Amino acid sequence: MYAGAGVVLGHNFPFHMRFRGGKGAASTIGLMLCTDWRIVLIQVALGMVCVASTRMVSVGSLALTAAFPLLLMLFGYTAEVVLIGVFLWLLAWFMHRTNIKCILAGNERKIGFGASKHRA
Repeated sequence: MYAGAGVVLGHNFPFHMRFRGGKGAASTIGLMLCTDWRIVLIQVALGMVCVASTRMVSVGSLALTAAFPLLLMLFGYTAEVVLIGVFLWLLAWFMHRTNIKCILAGNERKIGFGASKHRA
């Protein structure tokens, strides 16, 4: 868990890019995948429901990170592991703060499902 948290921090704040990196969503999801397959199954379902119902990937990412420490507690992980999960959740929400503002304002980008309509 500590190594995974380090990977997420390294992606969010890379020193060679003047500490300006990504949001760490993919790294966090990778850590979740390595933690417990039962948690992953629940989170895949949760993510699919969130993205399908809102059409916003950022909502799915936010829901996954919020659920992670709760699921760690539910499956009996130690308080130390749960605290790392809480840290990752708060970090993800901090990194997504502009997305959260856009969601609240109704300006967040949405994804489309189905075939696109092109004119020839």
